[in-house]
Amino acid sequence: MGSVRKDIGALHAGTLRALAVRSIFNQLQRRIDAQMFVAFKAFCIHAALRHKLRLKASGLTPRSLIKQLSAILTLDVDFPTTDGRALIFSRYTAPNKTQELLLAQLGLELPPQSAPRITCDVRPLLYGRDAVSLGDGGTIIGV
Repeated sequence: MGSVRKDIGALHAGTLRALAVRSIFNQLQRRIDAQMFVAFKAFCIHAALRHKLRLKASGLTPRSLIKQLSAILTLDVDFPTTDGRALIFSRYTAPNKTQELLLAQLGLELPPQSAPRITCDVRPLLYGRDAVSLGDGGTIIGV
């Protein structure tokens, strides 16, 4: 049990260093418990990933895999519409050849790109005599 706690502590400290976050010394037991829970979850994910890599890609470490796959970015592209709403495309960048090889070797695949969504927040783009507000968020333009 002592070695597992030592591994969890080392992983937590390494994660904090990698994220450039300094540890907070909590005085409330619930905060200490929450921090230990997050550290334990990180350890579990790290151990599972290390085991999977041993089976499928023995020369690769979890840290190097995460570094490679972290280059796949997710982003939201917003296109404003003329009626004040926005058309939002949530997308991720296409993986390069190395990332595709790693994903294939591990038997993983990226989820399909999600469908675009439209915000319901309607704001008038025109003000003054060309726009009339309906009071319920709607606008009649060009009255």
